[in-house]
Amino acid sequence: MKQAYLTFQILLITLVIIMDCRGQKPIEIGANFKYEELNPVIQIMTDSSNTVNEKNLEEYRSHFQSYHKNYPTGNYFHWITFLLKNTQEKSINLRIAYQNYADSISVFMETKTGFKSIDSPQSWLIPNAKKIYPSVRFSVFSFTLDSREQRKVYIKLLKKDGVVLSLPLVLYERLAFEKHYSEDEVFHGFYFGWMAFVSILSFVFYPFLRERVYLFYSLSILFSVLNLMAQHGILNLYYDWLPVLIKGPSAILLFSHLYYGTTILFSQLYLESDKYCPKIWQYFVNCYLVSILIFLSLLIFNHNLNYWTYGLWSTLVYVLIAIGYLIYGLIQKRMAAFYYVIAILPMFSIGCLYIFSSLGFATFSLELAKLYKLSVLFEIFVLSIGLGHRYLLFRKEKKKLELALIQSQHKIIESQETERQRLAKDLHDELGGTLSAIKGRMANEEVRPETITLIEKAIEDLRSVSRNLMPPELANEGLVHAVYYTIERIQSSSPIEFTFISFGKEQRLNQDSELNIYRVISELVNNVLKHSQATKAIIQLIYYETYLSISVEDNGIGIKTNQNNWGIGLKNIHSRVEFLRAKLNIDSGSKGTTVIIEVPIKDSHANT
Repeated sequence: MKQAYLTFQILLITLVIIMDCRGQKPIEIGANFKYEELNPVIQIMTDSSNTVNEKNLEEYRSHFQSYHKNYPTGNYFHWITFLLKNTQEKSINLRIAYQNYADSISVFMETKTGFKSIDSPQSWLIPNAKKIYPSVRFSVFSFTLDSREQRKVYIKLLKKDGVVLSLPLVLYERLAFEKHYSEDEVFHGFYFGWMAFVSILSFVFYPFLRERVYLFYSLSILFSVLNLMAQHGILNLYYDWLPVLIKGPSAILLFSHLYYGTTILFSQLYLESDKYCPKIWQYFVNCYLVSILIFLSLLIFNHNLNYWTYGLWSTLVYVLIAIGYLIYGLIQKRMAAFYYVIAILPMFSIGCLYIFSSLGFATFSLELAKLYKLSVLFEIFVLSIGLGHRYLLFRKEKKKLELALIQSQHKIIESQETERQRLAKDLHDELGGTLSAIKGRMANEEVRPETITLIEKAIEDLRSVSRNLMPPELANEGLVHAVYYTIERIQSSSPIEFTFISFGKEQRLNQDSELNIYRVISELVNNVLKHSQATKAIIQLIYYETYLSISVEDNGIGIKTNQNNWGIGLKNIHSRVEFLRAKLNIDSGSKGTTVIIEVPIKDSHANT
């Protein structure tokens, strides 16, 4: 009876071992083996009492169960197991890579004498200089499987962050691991380099265009880069000198929420949501932004707290807000919204799968992670086109407004010149004729000579005013002679020594251009007379093949070059320069002022 009971126990133990082996299909390592994700084949057990170790592990064999995606993280050690079988006639060197943050991870291999530890325990808390593989972002363990050998592997894992337990475990053949890691580094270098370039380029646009949309777009890309670098452990390569807040998992929460906030602010400006979104929606979005600020403040002051539940729900709210902006934009049929839909659709789809994977409703793979990164690049590419389109529309609208302003200035200048011509004609024909008649009548009567002299001076002043209003030399003899006669008249009654110089062959311009150039020179000379306190002044007209250079230079006290401090005279000069499509440069200091104007001749030729 006793012997029968002993036989039954042996059979029972044998059956348990057979069922254990059958219940977990081994990973066969053949000649063509490169790598395999371990999620589908692993079994897991949670050590909630923290009593399991490699010495008593055999007692807990029956507690292992198949891994599922919504397995809770908790603050416990998890034991993971899988079976390996080398089907080759030669030994093979393998790598186990856990491509995520682990607070503590150890690997054990079952042997005939017990459990053998593979390498030393690893953690994201260990500085790189003390790691077995310093250049590798996450935890990697190396071991050799002999010819035709079958071994069971156990992993002891503690992961405090997150809501559900993510297990991106991959088994690599040594050379395949090195190749994969090398290619991965090149990919990430290109990826983050391109994103950083676009971020810097957008930031450079901001000071020139003064539109906050470019600033928030730049910050959004920057925080997206930092978030992904934190997720993939790249920041941890610089563990030794990084601040505590941006080490490890807490950096993911920090940069992801900075990304959410800046992206929402960018979306508001890019889609111009304030023009069509209801106030209650804006209130909701603002409340969410405030909650992000509160959350980040808590994270900064106590980065050890576990905020992952809030982080997950915050991500879901962010996705809902993005959808809301898209819906409102599409209803309004705004072109920016269509760009935005095209840009975020791939990332949104993959992001939803990623969230479902985190909640345990979908299967996550390394390829999905790469697709997500590529979708982010696609988003940046399309949104950059959208911003480029926005910029072109801005330029087009700006040119339209500038053209309208020039046309308006043209009409004002034309009205002024018409009024000047009418006034000059009236003064010459009416008031001038009246004064001449008075002078003739007084010549026949006995009047004092001083009276006749005053009348003659009044007639001469009237002619001078009429000539200034509409110089007859300008139409008859050209711009050079008109300026020359004007300087000669001024020189005869001014203490300032004026010098007029003309170089090059004079090219006659159309009447409007010559008249405006004459008015500009007259205004500049008038400023020299009234405000400069100069003793000398030089006026130059230099005719080049494609443009006319005008310069007025004095040795006076200078003028204020800031347009906000200009008087009416300088503002009129600026308006006429814009009308001429010319370039204006004013250089002023305590030793004098030089004004240079370059008028393009091709736009100002006389009509033939």
